[in-house]
Amino acid sequence: MKRTAVLLTLAIAIVWMDALAMATEAKTRLNVAFVLLSEAAMPKAEDVVRAYASFAGKDDDPRVSKSKTAKTEKTPILQLDFSPSAFAMIMLVPMPVPKQEVEEAVRFSVSSLASGWKLPPHKAQLIVTASEPIGTPAIDALSRFTSVVAAVTEASHAVAVYWGAGSATHDPKFLISTAHERGTMPRITLWVGVSQAREADGRVSLLSLA
Repeated sequence: MKRTAVLLTLAIAIVWMDALAMATEAKTRLNVAFVLLSEAAMPKAEDVVRAYASFAGKDDDPRVSKSKTAKTEKTPILQLDFSPSAFAMIMLVPMPVPKQEVEEAVRFSVSSLASGWKLPPHKAQLIVTASEPIGTPAIDALSRFTSVVAAVTEASHAVAVYWGAGSATHDPKFLISTAHERGTMPRITLWVGVSQAREADGRVSLLSLA
């Protein structure tokens, strides 16, 4: 039990340093996550907004653009507007993410250091992206994005979440409970994947994937 606690503390320290480094890359980093579903279904806009309120700050109240369908691909898209230049989009894709990619990324989630969670089968995905004004601190943008992803995860009853930039696949229960925590420190465990390796002498090495 003590060993697990030490590993988790070290993992959090690693991802905290990488999260701070992200602040200098706000202009080039794209926030994207893949919410994996057991069935291809877009969550209701009102359910996403209701869930979002429980994860975000009191003054962060999004306006939901009318749910629309892209004319070319007939793809359901839901857009959340936070300001004229800040918004998030949720797009339903009725096909799974390549199985090998998301399964491999399970071991890079901080939650895997303390649990034996395994990736359930999935048939579809919600691609969640976000855009923020140039100059928005990366930590602030990531925190808002985390609230959006958590809201979509909860409203869609997702089976897993693949965090693109962190190359980590998270247990949805871990993601939701972590997003409910206030402050930046808990959330950074979602942003950066962590690789664990055992040395020949028995020591454990932790490397971030950012």
